[in-house]
Amino acid sequence: MEQRDPLPSYAGPRTFLRSRYAEFSDLRPGMVAVVGVPWDTTLGSRPGTRYGPQAIRDSSMHIHYYMTTSPTNELVDINTGEVYRQTAGGNLVDVGDLNVYQADVQKTSRSIHDGVASIVRRGAFPVILGGDHYITFPAFTGFAEAARPAASKRIGYVQFDAHFDLAPDNPIFGKHFHGSNARLAIESGLARPENFVWIGVRGYVRREQYDFVKSSGATFLSFQDIRRMGIRRAVEEGLARATEGVDALYLTIDIDVVDPTLAPGTGAINFGGITPMELLEAVELLKDAPVGAVDLVEVAPQWDPSGVTERLAAVALTNLIGRRLATGS
Repeated sequence: MEQRDPLPSYAGPRTFLRSRYAEFSDLRPGMVAVVGVPWDTTLGSRPGTRYGPQAIRDSSMHIHYYMTTSPTNELVDINTGEVYRQTAGGNLVDVGDLNVYQADVQKTSRSIHDGVASIVRRGAFPVILGGDHYITFPAFTGFAEAARPAASKRIGYVQFDAHFDLAPDNPIFGKHFHGSNARLAIESGLARPENFVWIGVRGYVRREQYDFVKSSGATFLSFQDIRRMGIRRAVEEGLARATEGVDALYLTIDIDVVDPTLAPGTGAINFGGITPMELLEAVELLKDAPVGAVDLVEVAPQWDPSGVTERLAAVALTNLIGRRLATGS
């Protein structure tokens, strides 16, 4: 058989948007490289984010099915008019999962750092599927070190999250866990604190983390700020601070920024939060920002039998990279 008919969403290769599998050596400038990090060893809440990467991939297959059963192989975003298309041999690839070592946090960190750096050095755009939020620290450092060969190049950082993740030390996990990733990223010195922004923080915050962010020069826009300003203005204000004087932006999205009654498949429960549509509206604004890498973390599919949470993750990432797919096809 030289050409296959479209497959239903439950069949076929289990890659993101059913893209072709690639080795790191296959990556070229302009490609979008999806990579998974099935990790929850550093998770301090409900376990299961190790299953997040594959759940997001599996849910994305329905988007691909919907696209490829159209006579034109295209989807149109009804809100923006933007066209999404994916062609055989296009620029979207899935490089599988990075190696993880469940009993060795440092070895896993090196694997994540080196994997993301390798993608960036080959000129591809990393889309990282978590995994608990700790993975952002080695992914961010790998991206920043590969993206800024010159000392003058500056990196910004935006975190959509219900939490700051600024713990200096934890009596159970130590310095390396899903509540310390942002603190470690700031302390790496690879980006100025003034270019760090949190959007959607809510609920209780440990005092030392609140004091740290207030004194660091970083910016946060709380859930109440979003309610007062609206998601569009809040994101625009956050991006203005994060991108001031920078050449590239690292974006991390913790799915728990969304109200857990609307996206329950996550480890940490924090009441309130933005709606799925507000997250997708934020993604629309992020398309015009100089995002150089993105991760989406903390999807724990076993806590959401409906599959809504992983579908939201898949749609958000598809919307974010849609323009790149269209220009590369």
